Amino acid sequence: MGYPDFEGQKSKLFTAADWAAVEATDINLTAAQANVLFGFGVLVIYLVPAAQTLYITQISFSSHANLVASGDLPQICQGQLFNVTTGIFLYRQGGNGGGGSNFSKPIVIPGGEALDVLVINYANHACDVEVHAGGYLI
Repeated sequence: MGYPDFEGQKSKLFTAADWAAVEATDINLTAAQANVLFGFGVLVIYLVPAAQTLYITQISFSSHANLVASGDLPQICQGQLFNVTTGIFLYRQGGNGGGGSNFSKPIVIPGGEALDVLVINYANHACDVEVHAGGYLI
């Protein structure tokens, strides 16, 4: 009697080098900035290693008033994923207070390409802004 064959996959031993080729590395790209004025934001720049591929599975971004007195005003901001190498926006979303998405099909960025992850404050007052994009690298 042996091990069951689950969906055509059999048990196998891997060397460390072989396993590294199939194991993904979690990637979390995060930035925050306080007291951001209208039209400015915070940015993360990530260069995907040449022999790997980045899969972005989610993004979230937020904006909240820097001063208590501005707390009842709109906290408009925009989150973006931008492929610097190709010049293509991969994701853009605006919202009052923030927003985000979980992607059922990951956004794929090939090795050697650069990705910008950013949030921009569009409120008419200073805000504290944050952006986070997560996924994995294979």
